[in-house]
Amino acid sequence: MNQKKTMNLWQMLVLVILSAILLVTMFLPAYTFNGKSFVKMYNKMMSSEIKELADQLGGIGEDAIEEQADKAIDELEERYGVVLSSITPFRIMTHSAESFFGIDSEDDVEDEASGLLKAYTIQRIFFWMVYIMAVIVILILILGFCLKWAKYISLIISIVYGLFGTIVFGMFQFHGPSVLAKNLGSEMLENFGYLGLVSSNSKVTDCMSAFFGTAFLAAFFICIFLIILSVASIFVGNAQQKSDPEPWSDPVPDPNPIPWPEPTPAPQPEPAPVPRPVPRPEPIPVPQPVPQPQQPPMGQVKCTKGVALGQGFSLPEDRKVVVGKNSQSANMVLAHPNVSKVHCSIRYKAATNSYIVKDHSLNGTFVNGVRLQKDVAMEFPAGTVLKLADGSNEITLG
Repeated sequence: MNQKKTMNLWQMLVLVILSAILLVTMFLPAYTFNGKSFVKMYNKMMSSEIKELADQLGGIGEDAIEEQADKAIDELEERYGVVLSSITPFRIMTHSAESFFGIDSEDDVEDEASGLLKAYTIQRIFFWMVYIMAVIVILILILGFCLKWAKYISLIISIVYGLFGTIVFGMFQFHGPSVLAKNLGSEMLENFGYLGLVSSNSKVTDCMSAFFGTAFLAAFFICIFLIILSVASIFVGNAQQKSDPEPWSDPVPDPNPIPWPEPTPAPQPEPAPVPRPVPRPEPIPVPQPVPQPQQPPMGQVKCTKGVALGQGFSLPEDRKVVVGKNSQSANMVLAHPNVSKVHCSIRYKAATNSYIVKDHSLNGTFVNGVRLQKDVAMEFPAGTVLKLADGSNEITLG
């Protein structure tokens, strides 16, 4: 009988931690506007020959560019009340485009900047979707583990979320610079093209990437790890379920288990001898039969279906029948792949003519379609039929 595959504790913890780290990336810098980012753009924009020529002519060095850029950014932040030096996805989520850029209405925006505002709004929507879905995935993983849902439900949801996050953050990280280049490319080409600094939109895209932070790239790789671990958890869990059954936790059985023979019928008393006729009329006393010692009551355990059909034991109260496929640990051996090494143990209770059954197996012992609780002694009357694992092997009590 197939069992429901549930998620292991370590699988749930790893996936929950990855999803939680993905939420933390929302507080990492998504865009960095500071002196260092302008120096990166300067190095990508300027060829080595032009930089050497600028140095020979006494041009501005990298330290001066970084200092002037930081000073200009500080003035803009003070004027508009916006922190540009470290823009995080969470700040974009909690501020509309108008409030972030200090715009009274969209009508005041020039045509060149309208594309940037639309891109900002789209990012804000996607960030909220990723954030809310991450919280939902964490709750599903925890509830699925606590309520013992089939693990495929939680893992498939985790894989779908990982694919969604990979697409979203990959688009922002690798396609985002080209979007900025599309909106700002014409202006940069017009301002710097005659100097030979920017010659194409691809060069503009390369320059725009200098202002991208670590949030999108970190979230992109976390989503990939989430997909890999979710897929691996499906196959690792199956391998563990198909491995050899767990060892028996019941007390160690007798070192040399011996099957008890079938009971032999009690000897019948010999018939009284016929008295010989004697001349005297006195009757000859008839000898009384010698009383035989009474045998203690015994139970009966017999395999009525399966690989050991017909095998049975007489079971006194001070012994027990151990059922399993390991001949070193069991005295009723059922060589079947779904039967555990030590599947169950059976004792006889003469006072009530009942049987004490304890399940120790991986695939279960069933009575009337109900699986017995593992390692818990259960009492059943004579005539009860035990079904082992998938039901191809049955044992009748009494």
